[in-house]
Amino acid sequence: IVKVDDNLVDVKPDGHLLFIKHRDQPGAIGRVGTLLAIENINIATMQVGRSTVGGNAIMMLSVDNHVEKANVERLKELEDIFDVIAINL
Repeated sequence: IVKVDDNLVDVKPDGHLLFIKHRDQPGAIGRVGTLLAIENINIATMQVGRSTVGGNAIMMLSVDNHVEKANVERLKELEDIFDVIAINL
C-alpha cells in the first residue's frame, strides 16, 4: 500500500494491521505505542503519512498479534486519535 487518501505510506498488506487516523501533533504516536505496550502488543512496523503539518494524518502499523476490539476502542479514546481499524489478513 503506497497511498491512503492524500497520505503517502509504504505498507506490506500482510498479517495484523492497525489503521489509525489522527491529528499530526506531538505525542499521538507515543500514546498509541504506550497503550499497545501495556497490552503486550508488539509493533513490527509503523508508517506515518500526513497531508499537511499539524493537520490530519494516518498511522499504519503491523503488529505481531490480533488486536482485540476492546483495545481498538481504548485506542479510539486517546487524545488526537479520530479512528482505529484493526485489519487481519
